[in-house]
Amino acid sequence: MKKKILVTGGTGYIGSHTAVELINEGFEVTIIDNLYNSEAGVVDRIEQISGVRPELSVFDLCDMEKLILFFKKNKNIAAIIHFAAYKAVGESVRKPLDYYRNNLLSLVNLLDAMKLFGIPNLVFSSSCTVYGQPEKLPVSEQKEILHQKFADAGWEAGRILKALDNDTDIYFDSISQVIAPRWSNGRCAMTGDAAFCPSPLTGMGVSLSVLGAYILAGELSRQSDYKQAFTEYEKIFRPYVTKIQKLPPGVPKLAHPKSKIGISIFNTVINIISSKAVKKIGKLFANKNKSSTDDTIELPDYWKQENA
Repeated sequence: MKKKILVTGGTGYIGSHTAVELINEGFEVTIIDNLYNSEAGVVDRIEQISGVRPELSVFDLCDMEKLILFFKKNKNIAAIIHFAAYKAVGESVRKPLDYYRNNLLSLVNLLDAMKLFGIPNLVFSSSCTVYGQPEKLPVSEQKEILHQKFADAGWEAGRILKALDNDTDIYFDSISQVIAPRWSNGRCAMTGDAAFCPSPLTGMGVSLSVLGAYILAGELSRQSDYKQAFTEYEKIFRPYVTKIQKLPPGVPKLAHPKSKIGISIFNTVINIISSKAVKKIGKLFANKNKSSTDDTIELPDYWKQENA
């Protein structure tokens, strides 16, 4: 006689894969799931893969009466694998009581029922979340991350997050700076953001793109060998780009605060700096001949060289 295993949360991602493996190993599987974050059709797919259709009971483990009725009908269960729990990190921050109530009460009910019906074996999953670095997060997880990051941002954040929940067209990503060790490989050379990758805080993205294109084109027209042209292009422009790429320590975090307090401090500082009084004081000490950007690069005059 096959041993019967109860898989709670068995229509979820981990639960359904576990059910398939158990069936393949010769166990009889029965599932309890409230379908909060899954669908009954998963049982059809388990059957397609394993050739065996597990029994599905749809109810919430927090309902002790239904749980007792289930065990009265299924008295030959040898072990339980418990996957039924809420798992979204972002949502747990917004709804902590819901998570405590569901995850703890369901487990306590299950343990009480096991004791009552003499079921000795339990495999408890402390986390039902799959971690990793996927190429693209599902829209639901993207929304959860945004809710978590901007939960206490204040101002219009709440309204925007609420509207976001009703929208399926969403994309966001993190900002990273890549310092390319070289700007050319074989007969291909990079320019623009792909090569120089300045921080958005510098405001120099377009300027570097124009200057880089100018120098690259100039060296290609001046040199007879493209390899030498690429070498001179990087030799002339790399020191200047390196200076632009660097930012004072802590500037990205200061310019992009993540908490309500940080945003409040940032806005206060900006208001002070942009006030008329500070602007007047700044004019008294400012060097009128100083450029607002670092333009200390000397550009070769390729046009004069060609016409010399």
